[in-house]
Amino acid sequence: MGRASVHRHLPHLPRAVHPALHPFSRLVALLGLQNQLWALVLIYPTFTVPFSTWLLMGFFKTLPKEVEESAMVDGCSRLGAIWRIVLPLAVPGLLTIVIFALTLTIQEFVYSLTFISSVERMTVSVGVPVALVRVTCITGGR
Repeated sequence: MGRASVHRHLPHLPRAVHPALHPFSRLVALLGLQNQLWALVLIYPTFTVPFSTWLLMGFFKTLPKEVEESAMVDGCSRLGAIWRIVLPLAVPGLLTIVIFALTLTIQEFVYSLTFISSVERMTVSVGVPVALVRVTCITGGR
């Protein structure tokens, strides 16, 4: 793919970028977080928390209510039943969400590329390709 081909496809790039990118970039600029990892700390939960919540709702619906009710019959308060019975049963679902959110955040390319400009501060999934492209451009592919 030559330089002319890349320039021909550049006008179509905004349609391919996540629609929330512009408001997020304005928010990052307003807070003065350009080129800082705190920008990613602010932005990443906006897509991981809703999806994780949705997945956990489905997981908690599969847990039988009778287990919580029997704990309350045995003398636990509602909070005690949740803490001693429901949460230990939910550990596989919680670990699944942690792994999912971690994987999603590590593989997120667009936000990191947009909000962090120095290679030293980029996440690994963006920093390695950007550094390789810069080296290839400087050395001419040698």
